[in-house]
Amino acid sequence: MEYPREDQILARTQAGEDKSVKRHDSTACEALKVMANGLASLLGITTGQKFFGIKAANPQFLDNDDVRRWGALAGGLLHDGLYGSNVVMHVVQSFRALGAFGTNCLFSEWDVPGGQLNFKDYAISTYCIKENNHGDVDTVILTYKMSARQAVQEFGRDALDAKIVEDADKLDRESERYEFIRVVRPRTNRNITFGDNLNWPIEQVDVDVKHKKIVNETGYREFPFHVARWEKGAGEKYGRSPGTDNLADIRMIQKLAADFIDICNKKGVPPLTVLDSFPGRVNLTPGAQNRVQQHGDIAALNPNVTGELQAVWQALQEQRKIIRGYFYNDIFTPISQLEGTHRTAV
Repeated sequence: MEYPREDQILARTQAGEDKSVKRHDSTACEALKVMANGLASLLGITTGQKFFGIKAANPQFLDNDDVRRWGALAGGLLHDGLYGSNVVMHVVQSFRALGAFGTNCLFSEWDVPGGQLNFKDYAISTYCIKENNHGDVDTVILTYKMSARQAVQEFGRDALDAKIVEDADKLDRESERYEFIRVVRPRTNRNITFGDNLNWPIEQVDVDVKHKKIVNETGYREFPFHVARWEKGAGEKYGRSPGTDNLADIRMIQKLAADFIDICNKKGVPPLTVLDSFPGRVNLTPGAQNRVQQHGDIAALNPNVTGELQAVWQALQEQRKIIRGYFYNDIFTPISQLEGTHRTAV
């Protein structure tokens, strides 16, 4: 399935490049967007509603008024913090990746300089995952690129190779990009008596690929990535999704759309039969005059051989309904877009 935002798995595209040239029909992409927005709306994320609460795990505190008030206050503050961050955009993007590829990778942190929560959805082509003995993802390996200027801002001058620092100091080279690898995993060597981030349960190590140098070491108290799988095949660690499970139908609609465009072109500008005695080339521009030696030198090809337009159009519409059903659009599509007159006003 071609998903423009994350289509760099097999090949790299340039920023700003047209990513629709290979796609004849956008039904699958649009259906995926409807599903992702619908899932986010069900949670209440896109509408700003409170979609969770905080309560004590111990049942004996459930009837305690002070505990309940604290839970309500903490829940309200957490919701305010969420909706004051970039959570909406990145959660919706993460749902789209989940529906397209079956696996998503959403990062969350407390941004100390900004004083707020920060979220980031990573594209499927930028990370690898590992599972622990329980089948839960506990390791994420990221590959990413930064300009020399961004690298100095992120890691500091002392941590980087001299060449990167030199590029960052030059206006004409500060945008030179360098590749880095980030590994986030459980820490195997730590002293629990120390409370610094180099002894927290989760470690993060960033490596400059070109110069083979560790540029950053830090840690987390909890695993900062939220990796979900739509469903998993036996023995697999990456997920499968409505998009991957129904690739055959998505490929079919691309072929039907291409055939429909081809037939429309033949109907609109039909192939011609031209006698061998016709001099020169046929001019098909509007208002053109083609001087012939005898009547009937030029004629449109029999329309019956250009393809059955109505049959292909009907098959295309049926295939669109099937694909929208795979992405549950019949549940998430707004009632105003439903066909027919029998609707219930809310």
